[in-house]
Amino acid sequence: MLTFHFLGAPRLEKNKRPLALDTRKAIALAAYLALTRAAHERDELAAFFYPDADTARARAALRRTLSTLKTALGENVLDIERETLGLNLEKIRVDVLEFRALARQNDFESLTRAAELYQGDFLAGFTLRDSPAFDEWQFFEAESLRKQFAAVLEQLVARETERRNPKRAIEYARRWLALDSLHEPAHRALMLLYARDGQRAAALRQYHECVRQLDSELGVAPLPETTELYRAIQENRVTNDRLPATTVAAIENQKPAAGKAEPSKNEQQKYPLVGRAYEFAELSKTYSEISDSGRLLVLQGEAGIGKTRLAHEFIAQVQTRGARVVAARCYVEQRALAYAPFVQALRAVLNENGNTARAQSLPAAVLHDAARLLPELTPAAQDANDAPGSQARFFDAVTALALALTRQRAAGVLFVDDAQWLDDASLELLAYLIRRLRHTALCVLLTWRGEELENDHVLRRLYADARREHHAVLLDLKRLPREPAHELMQVAAARGVPINAALAERLYRESEGQPFFLVEYLKLLERDGALPEGENLPASVRELLHSRLTHTGEAARQLLGAAAVIGRAFDFELLHAASGRSDEETVTGIEELLAQGLLAETLARGEPQYDFTHEKLRELVYQEISLARRRLLHRRAADALTQRAHSELALDALAGQIAQHYRAGGAETQAAEFYKRAGDYALALFAQRDAAEYYTAALALGFPDAAVLHAGIGDAQTLLGEYDAALHSYETALAFGADVEAKIARVYLRQGKWAHAVQLLSAILDHAHDPATTAQLYAELSLAEHYAGNDARALQHAQRALKLTHRKNKTALSYAQGLAQAQAHNILGILARQRGEWRNAQEHLQASLALAEKINALGAHAAALNNLALVAHACGDDNDALEFAQRALEIVTREGDRHRQAALHNQLADLYHALGREQDSMRELKQAVAIYAEIGGGAGEWQPEIWKLAEW
Repeated sequence: MLTFHFLGAPRLEKNKRPLALDTRKAIALAAYLALTRAAHERDELAAFFYPDADTARARAALRRTLSTLKTALGENVLDIERETLGLNLEKIRVDVLEFRALARQNDFESLTRAAELYQGDFLAGFTLRDSPAFDEWQFFEAESLRKQFAAVLEQLVARETERRNPKRAIEYARRWLALDSLHEPAHRALMLLYARDGQRAAALRQYHECVRQLDSELGVAPLPETTELYRAIQENRVTNDRLPATTVAAIENQKPAAGKAEPSKNEQQKYPLVGRAYEFAELSKTYSEISDSGRLLVLQGEAGIGKTRLAHEFIAQVQTRGARVVAARCYVEQRALAYAPFVQALRAVLNENGNTARAQSLPAAVLHDAARLLPELTPAAQDANDAPGSQARFFDAVTALALALTRQRAAGVLFVDDAQWLDDASLELLAYLIRRLRHTALCVLLTWRGEELENDHVLRRLYADARREHHAVLLDLKRLPREPAHELMQVAAARGVPINAALAERLYRESEGQPFFLVEYLKLLERDGALPEGENLPASVRELLHSRLTHTGEAARQLLGAAAVIGRAFDFELLHAASGRSDEETVTGIEELLAQGLLAETLARGEPQYDFTHEKLRELVYQEISLARRRLLHRRAADALTQRAHSELALDALAGQIAQHYRAGGAETQAAEFYKRAGDYALALFAQRDAAEYYTAALALGFPDAAVLHAGIGDAQTLLGEYDAALHSYETALAFGADVEAKIARVYLRQGKWAHAVQLLSAILDHAHDPATTAQLYAELSLAEHYAGNDARALQHAQRALKLTHRKNKTALSYAQGLAQAQAHNILGILARQRGEWRNAQEHLQASLALAEKINALGAHAAALNNLALVAHACGDDNDALEFAQRALEIVTREGDRHRQAALHNQLADLYHALGREQDSMRELKQAVAIYAEIGGGAGEWQPEIWKLAEW
């Protein structure tokens, strides 16, 4: 019998005798095959374990490792095929797989056996220095297993306590704490167990050890419930049978983790969550299932149904398990502000609980790109604008930052509230992150108003895709039935509000079970006492909220107006500047608004942050401000935001928001300038639709350089596949004097108007003088001639382009020269493939790929990969073709090039079909068709081969 021991130092045994393996790679390969439980392609494994070797040497090294492993394991253990290999797990006992199976059981015997199996961390002391990919995989496997082991130990502590076996419970609690010395629930469990076992001194020492660890590692004090337990032990209020009621409540309710702001008086008096037991249980259950892959959780329902409240209760619970949370709230006013929710969410947590250090641990290149959203990440962030195409790494960088800020013993949470108001750019970033949940231990929690999302909205498609992969759960919240609604009324009654049966029935009938409406009624009754007999209740939420504003003082009411104009969460300085009130008036007014429950306070980066307690309240306040005052407040908000930007990049990031405020404030000249700036920033971050909207707004407000705006709109429309609109924008820019003829020719190429493209490119060449520009034009003309069927002329043009970029000296290659050279090699590769000269085609395309990667030229990079996929497919190497096409798709997706996305989905469908993977083929084909349907209007007459865009 073969046994693989991977918990602790790795060892492989046959009939309880160690197997002699003379290479660490053999052990690593055995572990990888056993835990992934799948057959893997040889090339994939070769690249995974031997990343520094070329393909031939990597495959040879893999064969040697495989031979070693096969000799040690014996016959029929390895499942070896021509292109794939795996393990026959029916003949092997693997301790990790056995541990995971036992840990999922809920019976005492299975949990005990799981704890016995866990002899140490996964592959303890083992590493492959020359395979970073394996080390990363090993790290996440180890973290996942530690998390699972902690859950097992937590359950065993509870079970042994119930069985009145304190010695064993203490043993398990010690092992639990050893996994994470900062985990306060484990400290409390051990303190309590010591106290119940009569070891009072040990219990007190455990508290002091908890204090020391938290202070030295995090610089924070223990939670109140930990200190309360310590005092109870000090005062001998803990017996073998029971704890003080306050301590029990503190521990069992699992209050938020250290570092969270203390609740305000208003929060302490809030009404409990009722009628959501099933939904809360489903959220908790799905979260507990997160191990190696994440989950998408969606709370759907009408405004005021309690989506946000349920989400906050769930987040509070998972924070007690050690989860880190990045929370974003969307506002209707920010629907045109690129990435605004992500900027605010990431910035809010960046400097909390050591998160700055977490962020700074990322590679410098990642920080450089993420700093486009958060300039404070690196002072050198502005330099990132100088690198052409470097924005391709932007989504990767922001995703890496979000994961770094949430990575912890428990799965992190990305919470997006009111997701129906996400801007287009944020939607693309969210989609990018959700599609990577399969490989990321992250929980993405969204709330949205279902009635505001069309059936084909991108959020619904994202959920459907994740649901098909069993990674998503949607909970549709309904109005409260009578019983939970009456629970809320009983809470009000307990606070002294006289509610009889008749009034209770009337409240339920008027509110129709809508939680927000019902709670607002109860707050009104709690404040004013019982309503006079016969007085009508407010007939709408608007009237109800208006009644809450009647008791607000003049200064506080003006502050509330300024807050409504800001249109999102805000800090003291921004409200102070926008309102025009003095420091003392602002402080006093905020305190009054907090006391009345109109604003809520949280901590962000150690500083107080404020927001309305409900969006409907913000809407009402804003509508009641006079037009003249509204304009004044908008101008003040714009000025304040402009002044608080500490760098040009920070000002770029705020430009869209500032522009909106200036426009609403009647300052059209300033608004136009900032809309132009916001468009440039959005285009640099591949938020094409946002960029086009910003540029259009700048045009409408009279920005003086119309040519550059029309050209920018055309650039965005080209990537979106809106070709007729792009041509119109470019032709308008041309009329204003912009040099955009080459861009028009490129649109012709995408539309399949070969003769138009050849004619225009030839005309441009007659006036071109710069060698690099001339070379690029010749490369593009070569492609147009090839499409038109003139391969002889295409070859001449491509060779001329390559000759023009040839350097006679050792000077560094400029971006323009490198791009032209990459394009020339690309078309030469296409022409060689057309002639069936496979080796020649590969050489040119690999040269194009290397140049494109060197200068970060996105389009050229994707083109080379796409054409390499075609060559590989023609040579029968469909697995290589699949890899090239997938890499190309990643690039064009991040770039936002919709037409090429569709083309690559179409090519992947063909490749999957050739490999016999019909389900994957159909999935890719559906995505291709969906994109073609979006952008088909710009193609004119339907031309299948043009839309397929097989090569470019």
